[in-house]
Amino acid sequence: MIIMVKKEKRFFDYSFLKNIINNEINKKLKQIYELNGLINDFSNIPEQTKNTLIKNSIFQSVTSSNKIENIVSTTNKIENIIFNNKKYTGENELEIQGYNDVLNIILNNFDNIDITKSNILNLHNQLYKYSNKTYLKGKFKEMNNYIFSIDQNNYKTVIFEPVDHSLVDDYITKICDEYNKRNDEKIIDPLILIPTFILDFLCIHPFSDGNGRISRLLTNCLLFQNDFMINKYISFEKIIEENLNQYYFTLRKSSTNWQYSQNDYLPFIDYFLDCLIISYNKLIDVNKKDYLENQIIEILTTSLIPLSTKEISERLVSISRRTLERKLKVLLEQNKIKKVGQYKNAKYKLT
Repeated sequence: MIIMVKKEKRFFDYSFLKNIINNEINKKLKQIYELNGLINDFSNIPEQTKNTLIKNSIFQSVTSSNKIENIVSTTNKIENIIFNNKKYTGENELEIQGYNDVLNIILNNFDNIDITKSNILNLHNQLYKYSNKTYLKGKFKEMNNYIFSIDQNNYKTVIFEPVDHSLVDDYITKICDEYNKRNDEKIIDPLILIPTFILDFLCIHPFSDGNGRISRLLTNCLLFQNDFMINKYISFEKIIEENLNQYYFTLRKSSTNWQYSQNDYLPFIDYFLDCLIISYNKLIDVNKKDYLENQIIEILTTSLIPLSTKEISERLVSISRRTLERKLKVLLEQNKIKKVGQYKNAKYKLT
């Protein structure tokens, strides 16, 4: 079904967001702020692990965000683009290279990227920097377009017809101004403002191509600017890809009647918060694993004699016996500890 758009102007006033938070959204916001506080203390994670997380997040973000748009390549080529600065001539690889560049610009300079029409155009220009589609770079669409969902069989379904191309310049300026105004006021929670802005951006669909990728890059930038650094370590784009059906479902629900300023932002906001919670929990799982390794090493370092699984477990009351046994097996395989004896008599010491 196509939602037809009349060429009448829509208004943008985010003040209503002050009253949009229901009990469920409020619970999720509290949970995210608690989780965000936990990850700000990385004292238990070794520097090497942090660097590995960052590298993995970049790789997954570049891969997943492009894959969502059916821009795919081999793992080897993507790794070479990201980590070895290798150049390829295929269009997919050229666009992947552009995404990687923009993501790195955001990671390294997010504080200096004002949310303006000009900067959004610049990001789009960088996205297509290497592309053969020179007619697209850094320009708003000159013809009307559609938002499609694409299923596993590559079948496209029109889920929304964005605004007329003649209104794009004005609308992008207005949503940027409104976002900046409300964010500066610090009355509306940024975790409510960000998905609202992103939904409006997606409904405007300002470019002929690259809207989804730019929306995800902007999401990263806005989260970083508001001190939510989770995407630096866990790829938000990967979480979206893993929950893509829900992404399209909530996008469709929240875009219904958007052109008349009568849409419901809550489904998309709720989805956005759920993805954030998944991201935080993934990082906490990593943190727990490294914390456990550090604790085992510390226990064995301070012990004068080898210790059994039971003896180690008694000093790690918050860790299940099964989790401990799995970790001991990994540490043995990594040659970080040694096993003395067999079966029930087995004990462990440092190598």
